[in-house]
Amino acid sequence: MGWATRFLTAVAFLAIGVLFSPETFGSKSDGGYSSKVLIALKLAHLLSFSTAFGVALWVTFIGGIIMFKHLPRHQFGNLQSKMFPAYFSLVVACAAISVASFGYIHPWSTASSIEKYQLGFLLSSLAFNLSNLFVFTPMTIEMMKQRHKVEREANIGEEVGWSKNIETAKVNPKLAAMNKKFGMIHGLSSLANIMSFGSLAMHSCHVYVYVRLHVYVYVRLHVYVYVRLHVDLEAMFMLDLKIQKNSLVLVPSTLGMVASVLGDLVTVPGVGSPARWAK
Repeated sequence: MGWATRFLTAVAFLAIGVLFSPETFGSKSDGGYSSKVLIALKLAHLLSFSTAFGVALWVTFIGGIIMFKHLPRHQFGNLQSKMFPAYFSLVVACAAISVASFGYIHPWSTASSIEKYQLGFLLSSLAFNLSNLFVFTPMTIEMMKQRHKVEREANIGEEVGWSKNIETAKVNPKLAAMNKKFGMIHGLSSLANIMSFGSLAMHSCHVYVYVRLHVYVYVRLHVYVYVRLHVDLEAMFMLDLKIQKNSLVLVPSTLGMVASVLGDLVTVPGVGSPARWAK
């Protein structure tokens, strides 16, 4: 795993560099990318984020629990010691790609508050997984091996579940101390993993809110312009006719209606300039 560790470290630093200095890598604050580049960046973010979220969901809440309930403890521990470095490596790589692609599209200096929250959650997920990959997981594996050695001396560990370990620890101070140390380190690793998953979940929630907001504004803009355009065009042919409805009196003129339509197309109340909104 030496080469993989060095590679992931380089990828993580590259992602952080893109996040804090996107202009160095050619990012444009005005969003002036070609359609192919923009699609590629969005696809990279979507695929990497969804992979990280799905893997974290499965390993944390489904796969690990099933294995613990059906495998002998030592076999389960040995399997976890091989699986977790690969798991954290994959999530680190995916989180780094997500940070880099999202930060490249939305530079921090010009990003909106929602986009900054999204970047922050992605970055926190990357940080938690890096801490697990380089700090907590190696410590947990080493402590697990030491505890396995103590348990083999006590002729336990091939059973499913914790029952024999708990009973033996009551009369074996060495095993009790080992359980305490392992529980503390494993707890920190689990906490970092849960925090990473929570950060990914919060990022997905902000993506949902962000998309819903833009869809709402898009629909509102087009419906408003469509209605006003048709109403004003119809009113243009009623030059001197006064229409009174709901205490609203419209006295349109040809010049006034044209100016009104053009004004609505430039600035829509509550939405702002369409050109600005499109960015």
